[in-house]
Amino acid sequence: MKCIHEYLEDCLSERGGDPYIFTKNGGVFLPRTFGETVRDVRGLAKSLSHLGFSGKRVYIFGENSYQWMVCDLAAMGYSAVSVPLDKEWTAFDLENILKQTEKAAFFYSDSRKELIAPLMEKYKNISFFSLSDDFDRLLNSSETLPDTQLIPRRDMEKTVKIIFTSGTTSTPKAIPLSQRNMFTNWDTLYRRTPMTDSDRSYVFLPLSHVYSGIANFLYTIISGMKLYLCSDMRKINEDIIAIRPTVICTVPILLEKMYSLMTDELLEALRSVRFLYTGGSFTRPELKSWFTDNGVCCVEAYGTSESSSVIALSKVVDGKAEKEMTVFENLTVKILDPDSSGEGEIAVRGGSVSCGYLDFPGNSFCFDENGFYHTGDLGRLDSENHLYVSGRKKRTLITPDGENVYADEIEKLITENPDIHAAKVFIENGEITATVYAEFCSAGESGIRAFMESVNEKLPKFKKIRRLHIKDDKPGGRMK
Repeated sequence: MKCIHEYLEDCLSERGGDPYIFTKNGGVFLPRTFGETVRDVRGLAKSLSHLGFSGKRVYIFGENSYQWMVCDLAAMGYSAVSVPLDKEWTAFDLENILKQTEKAAFFYSDSRKELIAPLMEKYKNISFFSLSDDFDRLLNSSETLPDTQLIPRRDMEKTVKIIFTSGTTSTPKAIPLSQRNMFTNWDTLYRRTPMTDSDRSYVFLPLSHVYSGIANFLYTIISGMKLYLCSDMRKINEDIIAIRPTVICTVPILLEKMYSLMTDELLEALRSVRFLYTGGSFTRPELKSWFTDNGVCCVEAYGTSESSSVIALSKVVDGKAEKEMTVFENLTVKILDPDSSGEGEIAVRGGSVSCGYLDFPGNSFCFDENGFYHTGDLGRLDSENHLYVSGRKKRTLITPDGENVYADEIEKLITENPDIHAAKVFIENGEITATVYAEFCSAGESGIRAFMESVNEKLPKFKKIRRLHIKDDKPGGRMK
């Protein structure tokens, strides 16, 4: 196992002139080479070090981009700690973490500029940089800093990345990941699904999540795989037909969309995909079977942010993926308090598992003294190490696109209104739904609806309440 700096050195010496990251410009995918990418990573790291951000947090907030990826590698590999943030976060979410942050760098995309502007005035200890304008300036200024020493991060145990869990009413939990955590699973993943420099990966899932950020991006500095970044989610099928990727990471809701818009041309392109990973939430067996029966290698994955992504993955034999997910050989999974059918909470231990949440007093409930992370997922394990996931122990809602939404937190936010005595948040017809129980008040139902709109303003897009039922908090009552 090497550190990020060493993998980048290999990229520079072995494939420096080879195309690496393709982004769309004027309707055409244009590449940056491995050499260009490594030099930009080092240049940005040099500037960050010169500005005093060594060992500090580097927040990255925006949609997937080449600049995003360079920031991530620069922070992790040399100068700081990468902290990717979900692009759907609101000002409410951002303030939850920024108010506890000392000196830090914050990179943002132009699409988030209006959201960031008020924070610039409020948090003077944080330096804000535009991923479009300031990024190039920092790269250019690095050329005039010959005396700034660039020190690789060779300690495999220190935190180089922090992933935040979903937070709604309080500060999100911070998951620290080391280079050892992130690279531990590579060898096992490669044995299951050997990706090489001849592969082409089409990337449309958020790089701020470990699923895409580690397995879909970070591992490419080992495999040498080419990356094509999606610029428009409405054109995924069109891009797949044009690119003919051999590796795709997706989630069930997007797999369903591919299926619903299937054409002969798209199916032909998908048959060229060596590994079509699907994870993040439950995939209908009928959907997987359809893709498999039509010659598409659909590989189901299960993992968590706390375990640096993958815990179990379907094995691929002769180009076909098995139906069952098998636990990675380098990890240990056990079932806690199994019932008579063998079902209980899934716990995992191994080098990919985080050391525990930062500054979170409830650590012991999730990470035990024996090194196991208690996932909160329910499942069973058979004698051949096949893992069958059946649901959640906690009241965590998993949306069709694989996002985790904590129902208790949203309910707490709703019941801050004194006129609302109780609330229940759940999934109905694939959408986040709330039933609220309130007394008739001076504002009536319109007042409750207005309040619920203010709750939604605090929530990122994937957590917003799409369906609302309002009931009078009296036996048999219902608001009119």
